[in-house]
Amino acid sequence: MFRFLKSRYFWIIFAVIVICLIAVNQTAAERDNLTIAEDMVRKAYTPLQRGVSIFREHIENLEIFFVSKQRLIADIKQLEEELAALQLENQGLREYRYESRRLKELLEFRDHNLTNMKMIPAQVIARNPNTWYSTITIDQGSNKGITRNMPVITPRGLVGRVSSVSANHAVVTLITDREAAVGAMVQETRVPGIIVGTVNGKHLKLSQIPFYSEVHEGNRVVTSRFSELYPAGILIGTIDEISAEAEALTKTATVIPAVDLDQIEEVLVVTNYINPASEWGTLDSAEQESENEAAIP
Repeated sequence: MFRFLKSRYFWIIFAVIVICLIAVNQTAAERDNLTIAEDMVRKAYTPLQRGVSIFREHIENLEIFFVSKQRLIADIKQLEEELAALQLENQGLREYRYESRRLKELLEFRDHNLTNMKMIPAQVIARNPNTWYSTITIDQGSNKGITRNMPVITPRGLVGRVSSVSANHAVVTLITDREAAVGAMVQETRVPGIIVGTVNGKHLKLSQIPFYSEVHEGNRVVTSRFSELYPAGILIGTIDEISAEAEALTKTATVIPAVDLDQIEEVLVVTNYINPASEWGTLDSAEQESENEAAIP
């Protein structure tokens, strides 16, 4: 300790501190003019103070940058979560909008045809990939008054007929099924024929057309007015191609179904209807014709 006090470095440091204190004391008072020593000290400290100030600003900016970045990352994550939730909600609302449009079209068609047909709306709830073009399952059954052989339609055209029923659901045989058959006619020329399914399942075949009949591509095929199983005039499809059968006095035509059976979701089950050829065609009395039409190859 005493050795340090005798060291010249101690006295040099002590002298510097004393000078600095005196300088501070002298510069603290308000004066108009500075002494030469004060001016020199101030000029010596000014660059250092400026450097310290600049360094401090950079440190503060750097701190603000990191804090802002973390806040931005948190905000971005929150916004991404909100966006995902909104997209999911929007997807659901879009699906509800499309469904409401289909149901509105279905109900408007039903209300428009209440004078000659009574119908029950139903939704497709199941479909077997192995019998995609043969059957569908709907969510209405005998509890709603649905019975076997009732026609199934949409506002766009014919779908098929009910082939089996349980309490809460029913199986519908589609018109594209190869075992099904529908009495039909060409709407423009009134030429009769029989609609049957095809191998590929996507198209129909109009057979038993008289060879000299007026049938053209683009003609519309509808259910026959003499049918007791299906309401008259229900659109089946449009003729796409006509061909003559070898060694026969008949022609056949390829028909594109009016209803897209690949994407069908809602249907109408016709529980009662009026045909021009008969006063009231109920499905109980229609079972006789269904056996005949189903037997047609």
